[in-house]
Amino acid sequence: MITIQKQASGLTMELAQRMVKDVGYIPSDKLQWKPTPEAKSAADILAECARANAGIAAVIRGEDPRAAGAGPSAGDLGQSVLETAKQVASAIEALKDQDLERTVTAPWGAQMPMFRFILTAAEHMSYHDGQINCIQYLLGDAKFHWAEG
Repeated sequence: MITIQKQASGLTMELAQRMVKDVGYIPSDKLQWKPTPEAKSAADILAECARANAGIAAVIRGEDPRAAGAGPSAGDLGQSVLETAKQVASAIEALKDQDLERTVTAPWGAQMPMFRFILTAAEHMSYHDGQINCIQYLLGDAKFHWAEG
């Protein structure tokens, strides 16, 4: 049986994998490139998603998201996104159906029903994957990579 937990968990992992794949089309020497000084680079986006995922996983587990830490500071940011997405997916899968009826406080302070909150990491990564695609385009890569394996 497909549950909302399995759907949300699977979507979280799918979008994390897509984001990491898409970053792979940005030349490594351009990962810190920003179209404007105020914009985020692809590396900034990955770091933000890894931090957000860690906080989201903590909330789903019933923990304080501030205890999740500051997130990655160096190393393979793509791997950090995948690892923290796995934390989110595991936390979602551990939820019982009755847990979905709880209200939680999101890391940014909003009150949300758990059944809605479990989609937050997926939505956040999808939004930022669009930014990564925009960076690719601005760097001269107009190819549609989603259709590629």
